[in-house]
Amino acid sequence: MSEQVWQGFGFGEIGYLLIQDDVPVVAKAREMFDLIDQAYAEDVAIAAVSSLVAHQLLEIGEDGLPRPLGAAAVLAYAIAEATRWTRIGFFSEGDEAIDGAVLLHAPEVTAILQPRQGGAWLMVVKAPEVSDAEAIWALISGFRDAHEKASVFVEVSDLAAGATLFADHRGDDSWNIALGECALWPEQRRDDVDGPVLETLLRTAVEDDLSVG
Repeated sequence: MSEQVWQGFGFGEIGYLLIQDDVPVVAKAREMFDLIDQAYAEDVAIAAVSSLVAHQLLEIGEDGLPRPLGAAAVLAYAIAEATRWTRIGFFSEGDEAIDGAVLLHAPEVTAILQPRQGGAWLMVVKAPEVSDAEAIWALISGFRDAHEKASVFVEVSDLAAGATLFADHRGDDSWNIALGECALWPEQRRDDVDGPVLETLLRTAVEDDLSVG
């Protein structure tokens, strides 16, 4: 993890990067983040530009157009070029802890963003040697280790289709799962599985064709 690139963004900064293009992939990213409407307000966008410039994450070119830099350029690329999106929700018993993540799977990079207090988001760029499925499993395992009664909801989608998986940790290495209906598992399914089986299901969702037929 020490070799990965970490960067924090405010919700206005995320919102600003999400309104630069009006194309289906960016619209899908907006759906995944599900930000409050205020994130896209004009005054918030102006403040976001100022913040990004101040942190050397954006520059205004001679043509007057903004150009993201550093981690903001990576995020802007992932938003514009993603071919698959994953949204994860973590819950502990009694909702004592709630967390989540959004993954933007682009050809050259996978950006993992987790919400933090005050509407901020923490982004980490996945190390190239780690597969997307391994990164998701690491997030799930970390939450499970911190909260014995842990549950996770995973939604993986492309522009044409999607798959959902709910897993409820039963202790030790046992999980009760519920799979949504999609091409990967044509019938809705509930089952008790161990960690390796759950990890395989996650890998299938992240790596296989989601389209029906």
